[in-house]
Amino acid sequence: MQVFDLPASFLTALNAGLAMYADTVPASGTEDVSTCESIQYVIQQNGAYSAFSIAMNHNVRTLKTRVLILGVESSTLLDLFEYVESMLPRIHGPMLIPTIAMELQAHSLSMTIKNCRRHIHAIETTTGMRQFNYPHEKRGNNASDWKNLDLISITRELSSFLARFAFIKMQAETGRHLVQQMIRSTNLLIMDNDQRELVYKLQHIDNWFLGVAANCGYLSERATAQSQTVYCLIASQDSSTNTEIAQSSREIAEQSHKENGAMRSLAELGRQDNELMIQIARDSRAVALAAAQDSAAMQVIAAVTMLFLPATFTATFFSMTFFNFLDSEKPRVSAWAWIWLGE
Repeated sequence: MQVFDLPASFLTALNAGLAMYADTVPASGTEDVSTCESIQYVIQQNGAYSAFSIAMNHNVRTLKTRVLILGVESSTLLDLFEYVESMLPRIHGPMLIPTIAMELQAHSLSMTIKNCRRHIHAIETTTGMRQFNYPHEKRGNNASDWKNLDLISITRELSSFLARFAFIKMQAETGRHLVQQMIRSTNLLIMDNDQRELVYKLQHIDNWFLGVAANCGYLSERATAQSQTVYCLIASQDSSTNTEIAQSSREIAEQSHKENGAMRSLAELGRQDNELMIQIARDSRAVALAAAQDSAAMQVIAAVTMLFLPATFTATFFSMTFFNFLDSEKPRVSAWAWIWLGE
């Protein structure tokens, strides 16, 4: 800090990670810049992958500038050095390194915006909303069936895009503020054409950031409109699912009704079978009673037969008259007693 002659508050700014610009350049008309021995600068963008913190000490007499760069990714720092080496013609000035850093960030944000625009275009094509944007676009058949879309993933992507656009817009707006402050400080130090070239370059970067911010607003509106479309599709999917569930429930109810009718028919057949069995039981009982009566009659007949059959058989066999009913003077029953034994 002593080498760069920077205030201790610079460390606080680094810890906060917020965009800021500070310098010790005298305000216009208050003091001649040439009378200053050195000028200090603190330029910091919001904390992010492409952000940076730059502290500089510019010696007005020797025109030498010490630069301290913090928070820059190694790849970005390598791009910065390659950019400086490739500059033709060479441009000199205390704002050269911050100018290149801001230009690299503007380029990085532009590429991010381009990729986001491509992804949003793909989502619009997937949901079938892209073909209505411009008259010259051909209506294709690339839209997927909305019933089969993974709308949750699409919603997640759109929400991610909206958050990214908000951040990029903030970076672009703070970048414009930093660039405008750099233009102001450089205008106070203009001593040769190199300084004017830096001002022109900073103005170009200012417009670049303006375009990035405008694109963020435009793409945010597109993403928001697409989110509303996806919400409608989700509601339609839910409605379609509920309709299918209701249809399935109705079919199940109809099948249950048919099964209940079949069960009622089976119950009726069972009832009829029971009545038939009862009737059969009654008929069987009547048959049993009749059989019992027949059995009693047969027993009587058997007894009578057993009583008269031997005498009849004996009389017939021996040609004798066991009973004589013609002669009234004689006994009607033979005086002989016949005993028939049989096995």
